Amino acid sequence: MDKTPERSVSSGDPDGGAAEFSAYSVPPEVYDLAMTSDLSQECKRALFVAREQGVEPASVLELGCGTGRLMPAMADLVPRVVGIEIDPLRVSRAQARLRDAGLQGRCAVHVGDMRRFGLGAQFDLIYFSPNTIRHLLDPSDYPPVWRCCRSHLRPSGVVVVDLVLGYVAEPTGEIWRWGGQAEGVIALTEWRVRRGPSVDDPTTHIEWFFERQTEGESKTWVERFPLRAFEADTFVQCATHQTGLAFRGLFEPRDPYLIAIDAAHAAGRTLVALQRSGEQPIPTTERGMGFQPELPARGAGFKQRSRLPGCE
Repeated sequence: MDKTPERSVSSGDPDGGAAEFSAYSVPPEVYDLAMTSDLSQECKRALFVAREQGVEPASVLELGCGTGRLMPAMADLVPRVVGIEIDPLRVSRAQARLRDAGLQGRCAVHVGDMRRFGLGAQFDLIYFSPNTIRHLLDPSDYPPVWRCCRSHLRPSGVVVVDLVLGYVAEPTGEIWRWGGQAEGVIALTEWRVRRGPSVDDPTTHIEWFFERQTEGESKTWVERFPLRAFEADTFVQCATHQTGLAFRGLFEPRDPYLIAIDAAHAAGRTLVALQRSGEQPIPTTERGMGFQPELPARGAGFKQRSRLPGCE
């Protein structure tokens, strides 16, 4: 994750005895274990969306890469993978992960801010993992992100943004749970919507619980933070108005499929496809988010139901 404004965190015992406050309270190893999942599937989704735009990625830049969980899986599919993360502790964890996997020659992680970075390189695909970009709350933060993306894209390069779209997708009280275990340690996590977004307040307020269980011991952490909420058309407007990026489509993951949808039907986890265009971005920080995008008709230009290669 990249930017976490107004983030409030605590750690303590299961009864709520708070003891620590910092930008991130959850130890990276606990986060990684709790969020155990099929990371190759996530990589295949992003690569498939890029291929649907006529690009075969040989290089990928992940913005807000966290502890680098995704990078080894992506490196199995792409020759060159680079990550940017704003938290130095997570960058150290990611770099150790790459060393352990013997990937230093093909992969790298840098401390950086997705709103202002310069790597002196261009990539076929820039990827935002789920909800990473939503940590940016101020609308004025988004144009610099898109400008940085465009300047780091090769001609016809693709940006894939993975996020939850639609206010109705995050009602107050909604809960998601994950967990994993290894070597006698169990890590559990619960993502709870404390307050859902509305037209008057396009912000989702999250409470994220983590618990680590070992024999005879349990410890918990809680993080509370806001996320920017978007309806699909507003997000497309924000990403394409005078940014040098063109909108290419919305995809809903229903493993092992990706289903092309239109903005009116986007309510939940969605992959947004953007592509570098010939238009030059306008170098101004005064861009609004209320412009009407030109959205293609439902399913225009791509399959309605697309099976991911290699996913059964």
